[in-house]
Amino acid sequence: MSLYNNHAAFESLIDSMAEAYADRPADLKRLDKSREQDPDWYKRGNMFGMTMYTDLFAGDLKKLADKIPYLKEQKLTQLHLMPLLDMPHPNNDGGYAVQDFDAVDPKLGTNEDLAALAKKLRRAGISLCIDSVSYRFSSPRARRSGRRRDESGLTFHQFGCQSAEERHEEYGHGAGGHQR
Repeated sequence: MSLYNNHAAFESLIDSMAEAYADRPADLKRLDKSREQDPDWYKRGNMFGMTMYTDLFAGDLKKLADKIPYLKEQKLTQLHLMPLLDMPHPNNDGGYAVQDFDAVDPKLGTNEDLAALAKKLRRAGISLCIDSVSYRFSSPRARRSGRRRDESGLTFHQFGCQSAEERHEEYGHGAGGHQR
């Protein structure tokens, strides 16, 4: 889906975002409001973050949730998890070429485990950031587009990728290349 010069696609995106916000849990809406009232919240000197690979730090998402007391001891306020979406096994690039944008990698847990971890981190005062590169995919499944909510309550927004040929036709240069 291209949003450029496509009013209908842009309106669809706006509608999807509004629906997602309407479905957003009350505690996150309260957090949104407090951050809107203090737009410099993330610039404060009291923010302390950590970036990690779930499997290397804890093994999986459930075991990571068990380590929240340790993260609190470290005064952590933000946790950035490196790629954890479903990737091809055994050959992958560390999680950036996603096989399924709808699912957590089974080696790390389930979507429900991720939702539970997010809630526990929020209760502990730790914001969660998930690393994802949306234009890298390793199977046709990952190219689906649309919005959906899975049984865990997580909402996924996906937008289809153009092929190299489509980009070349639209922009006049090849895949991955930038016209200079």
